[in-house]
Amino acid sequence: MLLKKILLALSVSALYIGYAGVMGVLIRRAAHSQRRTLDILLAAMHGLLLFLPASVVVLGLAELSLVARLALFIVGLSVATIGLIQPQWTPEKLWQRPSGYRYFALAMALTAIWGLGSAVMTPSLAPTILAAAASIACAISLNHTLPDATSPLR
Repeated sequence: MLLKKILLALSVSALYIGYAGVMGVLIRRAAHSQRRTLDILLAAMHGLLLFLPASVVVLGLAELSLVARLALFIVGLSVATIGLIQPQWTPEKLWQRPSGYRYFALAMALTAIWGLGSAVMTPSLAPTILAAAASIACAISLNHTLPDATSPLR
């Protein structure tokens, strides 16, 4: 049961921190002087449909202690701020798409492991479906990060 809680905390943390980072980057793009209407719309929709609900879920997750929930929320806000500012001490590759795909693959792998563990411990179909979906998302995300055969870095 402790392993299930740890995997849940890791999965939720990885997803929430990823959502927060994307939120910061989207706000940065929407606030840029050459912004497009699409950038503003993406930032607003990500905030309303992903980041805000994820924040509510994190703060209301009874499986984690109040201190852990508040700490995760503060870390998420910090990551969003760093994504917005993109300070010089962060590597430039961190803000590029392949890094995001790799991070998403890791978060989906953690979610798949949690789902498989829950499916083994609980006679329910929901964790199995979640694990399968997370596994597919992980594989697709990893497929997007593989280097191209014509890449000069190869």
